[in-house]
Amino acid sequence: GEIVPENSLLEGLGVQYAVAGSFSNVTLKAKDRFGNPVGLQNLTALQFSTLNCSGSMLTVDIIPGPDIELNYFATFPTTACQISVKIDGKDVKNSPFFVRVWPAPAPRILSATYQPDLAGAIVIFDSRTDRGNLIGFFSCKYLLEIETIARLGSDSKCVWTSDQSFAITFGDNHTALPGTLISIQKNLLRSHHQDSFYVSSQGILSVPN
Repeated sequence: GEIVPENSLLEGLGVQYAVAGSFSNVTLKAKDRFGNPVGLQNLTALQFSTLNCSGSMLTVDIIPGPDIELNYFATFPTTACQISVKIDGKDVKNSPFFVRVWPAPAPRILSATYQPDLAGAIVIFDSRTDRGNLIGFFSCKYLLEIETIARLGSDSKCVWTSDQSFAITFGDNHTALPGTLISIQKNLLRSHHQDSFYVSSQGILSVPN
């Protein structure tokens, strides 16, 4: 039978929420006037559009089949994004729908270990960061919490060695013993694309294996 947009239904977690930097899934169950499943032969009749997404650009992959998969990708978090799915210009059931695009998970500290000469440490994250917009060598006070700074000695220095790691050079009279917590300043460091929550994890300084 012929597809009736008003009888066709959107389902899936992507109707409820999305996460920035990853795909969210919506399934379109196309149905005829009697509610029977119908395959959509002409995908050009399907329109996917967004409104008021506050800077979050959405792209969509359409996967045909008995049920049509709509996998959309949001670039940035936003509190309210309106998404519309239409067939031949008519909204299907549950369209338009509103989703909140949540920030992606924050990078987490994987390890914090002494450098071979014990004069400093290397901190490694599980994913790329935006470096907190800090470049070159800088005072560690601009990156780390005051409780950590107090253990690193006077005039400790930090430098990013990659988007995923930074090095600490201890200052004079440091007390950075094994077990020292390496804590990042709040509301400073995010993912490389700045689409995540802020880093809140801590590392525990240890001797490398």
